[in-house]
Amino acid sequence: MKNTETTITAEFKKCYPKDEHRVLEKLDVLMESWAEKWANDSHTDKHRFKTDGFYPYYFHQKPRVLFIGRDTYNEESTVAWGTRSYLNGYYNSFVKGEGARYSLDNSIEIFHSRLFYMMHAINMGFPKRDWGKVPFSEKIAMGDFKKGKLSFAFMNLCKITKEGEDPSADWSAIRPFVDSYYAEIRQEIEILDPDIIITANLFAPLGKKRMRLIFGDWEDVDSNIEGGVNIRKVNDRPMYIFDTFHFSRLPRSEGGTYDYFYAPVRDAYKEIKQHIRK
Repeated sequence: MKNTETTITAEFKKCYPKDEHRVLEKLDVLMESWAEKWANDSHTDKHRFKTDGFYPYYFHQKPRVLFIGRDTYNEESTVAWGTRSYLNGYYNSFVKGEGARYSLDNSIEIFHSRLFYMMHAINMGFPKRDWGKVPFSEKIAMGDFKKGKLSFAFMNLCKITKEGEDPSADWSAIRPFVDSYYAEIRQEIEILDPDIIITANLFAPLGKKRMRLIFGDWEDVDSNIEGGVNIRKVNDRPMYIFDTFHFSRLPRSEGGTYDYFYAPVRDAYKEIKQHIRK
């Protein structure tokens, strides 16, 4: 793989099994051409284009889960990591126990913490034990995630790092980005080929028209799930979408994580599990 400013580092690539290198290279080609296209369209240097994709051993998972966020604003971390890869930098933090801690004060950490809790639940088949006995996300990251027993994919709809410290989604930038690059967004999803997509409250703010540009036609799945998760079945492929609250949603507490993420995703997965491809 080329050593370009938007790709993962050679050291991070070593964490992936060899059977995933081909997909890494395919994704890298997409990201490079996408970054160049955006830079030309916006007359801006492509250093603000932050790439994403999948963590090591993602394609060894059953089911494969893709989380989709909104946009990214952590520009300083890009410089510190020495790479434009969103996943590259966070992986280094996770496996060192620095970036997946359960923090009530840090929205970045609670965001990723909840990804680990949801993935642990799906990966473990929702074991019959109390929520209080589920390992802290930091231990999940430094345990099964680091060993390649648990993995997932992650992408932001808008790849452009925001300026300033405001972590709120900039819909004035996200909507036109989707309008201009929905074909590339669809291509990234096709490369990642997930069974389940968990989105951070995207359908309401983006609307049906834009979401159909990304996913094509879908149908709502009737369910009685409490906690705000809506299930949709993508019509042209064996794929389900769980649209949840934003992953850093208040309250940032154990109760908030259980009530709005762990339990609803657990119940949604139980409803569609039999339809997931083997």
